[in-house]
Amino acid sequence: MSFLDALNDHAEEIESYGLDFRLNPGDAPRAVQFIRPSVSYDLLQKNYEPNICHTSNDFIKEDFHDYFDVLKDVCSKSLGELMNEHSNVDFEIYSSPNRNLKAVYAKAMGKKNIYQSEMPSFGRIGLYNSLDENGKAPRIFFALGHWARLHVLIFDPLHQIYPSNNN
Repeated sequence: MSFLDALNDHAEEIESYGLDFRLNPGDAPRAVQFIRPSVSYDLLQKNYEPNICHTSNDFIKEDFHDYFDVLKDVCSKSLGELMNEHSNVDFEIYSSPNRNLKAVYAKAMGKKNIYQSEMPSFGRIGLYNSLDENGKAPRIFFALGHWARLHVLIFDPLHQIYPSNNN
């Protein structure tokens, strides 16, 4: 049986999932455990706050190199592998976001408030780079979308979304 024949045999099942990669309020991500993630910047906050945004003047070239190195690692593993505690990538999924992350998502969706039922799963990727002199690694926060799409929301070098206890 050819790949095309196998695909046609499962066409109805595939169509039931839909191929929409956009994230809408209340969507539950589809079929993500065994898929390697891809990255989307459609929800990236460009002017959220200067010190927790990728446009800050404090970021240097090495920070962006580290960012893309880590994303390359993230996109080379399945979500199941990334969520495994033995993964070498600092990767975490949040089922209950705090109010800071909810506010970032609401702004990205163009809404004042978002109901809990409209919240996707969220995640964080930790980076290790030149801004780590105070023991804090910059973090990327994302909304988990369909087909393991990571919708990047914000770059948080100073841990303002989820403040750490060692401030």
